[in-house]
Amino acid sequence: MYARAAVYEDVDLDMVDPLRSWMDGEGLRLSRERLPGYLGSVTLLDRAARRMVGLGLYADRTGAEEADRMMRAAPPDGIPPELREAMRRSVVAVAGVFEVVTSDGVLAAPPAATA
Repeated sequence: MYARAAVYEDVDLDMVDPLRSWMDGEGLRLSRERLPGYLGSVTLLDRAARRMVGLGLYADRTGAEEADRMMRAAPPDGIPPELREAMRRSVVAVAGVFEVVTSDGVLAAPPAATA
């Protein structure tokens, strides 16, 4: 398993709940359709520092690298305009692809079947 990680600075906190709602529905569907090997994601938020860490999880390095290229180029089509704008305003401090060398709990579970 591989992860595409990005650290965002100066996050617009008003966009956190809309992002969560979108990722729980349409965002998940689009990610599964458009990102090869996509397994899921985890988003971590430090509200006080207005910093967010996004981890996209992929079955292989190729899928994670493709997602990294896409996200570095521009927010993908299908993201609501207000979320696209919030992503553009956030500063990406770090982004890259990492091999997942240990995992337990939720990350160790097999991916859920898709409908």
